[in-house]
Amino acid sequence: MNFSRFIPQHISFALRFFFPPFLTFVLGNILFELLAFNFLRLNQPLIYNLPSIDGISTGVKLHEIKSRLLWATCVMLYFFIIMQFALFIWTTLKTSITTSTLAFFILLASTIFLVEIVYLATISPSKSPIASIFHFTFTTLATSGLFTATQLATLQNTINILNITALLITPFSIMTGCCIMHRIPSTPLKKPAYFLNRSKQLNTLIVFSSITMVIGIIHMQLWLSWPLSLVPESSKIIQLNAIILITCQYWGIFYSLIIASLYFPTANYLNHHATLALLQGNDETLRRDPSVWLKKNNMQFSLSSPSIRQVITIIAPMLVGSSGNLLSQFAQ
Repeated sequence: MNFSRFIPQHISFALRFFFPPFLTFVLGNILFELLAFNFLRLNQPLIYNLPSIDGISTGVKLHEIKSRLLWATCVMLYFFIIMQFALFIWTTLKTSITTSTLAFFILLASTIFLVEIVYLATISPSKSPIASIFHFTFTTLATSGLFTATQLATLQNTINILNITALLITPFSIMTGCCIMHRIPSTPLKKPAYFLNRSKQLNTLIVFSSITMVIGIIHMQLWLSWPLSLVPESSKIIQLNAIILITCQYWGIFYSLIIASLYFPTANYLNHHATLALLQGNDETLRRDPSVWLKKNNMQFSLSSPSIRQVITIIAPMLVGSSGNLLSQFAQ
């Protein structure tokens, strides 16, 4: 079947950059759902060791307040970054060739989002490790008796809004990457500046994605560690903290792989075709050595020797997830 009759060339071209990050996204979620079973039961040692409301010491209450305010600070920072990122995503998506192209990108991203929402809304937290990340902390806090029904409702509404934006950001980030690339087949004469402009947009997308994922990992660390402030330290609590850190490490690596699977194919394509445009140009100096222009404009790309800037941007979520112990010590 000839799919070009149904899907325009510029969209089918853009979709080649959609599948690597999307498949990475699906694989990472499936593996966590299948292998991180019984995650919700990890909060049982916390619940069993919770002191009575009258037996909570002043020191524990102060520790809980500090953990809560650290989490609230991270939430505020997360929403600020998300607003800036959302503005960039919408501005980029509006550069689509036609309204139907814009609708296609939004529809595809929205479909992925709705599938996630329906799945998490219908499955029991005891059967979904991803859903139990929320309930791990919320159930412990609700059981502690420290919070009123109104406070718990405020907490739940806040985390629900945050989770919805988190579910939106990955599919729309991937589709923004596709939008950056989709004009290329329909542009007859491509000069190096054209690919440079696409490269700048891609780099902005990757930086925004990395910063958002970093804040998301820090939020996860603070959220999961919050209930630990309510119980005295013991060998079980130390082991539980280690599991929390490993969980954050998993998602940090997960997000870094999504960013890498979007960035590397796209940057490699732009680098290759910018080089061809330079070789076909009229500037003899650039024709002899296109790498000079590429390096000057931060388009020099190589899987064997990527720049430090590229590496740090891509692995930042992984680094934060792996260094969660430092954040945990700061919170304590």
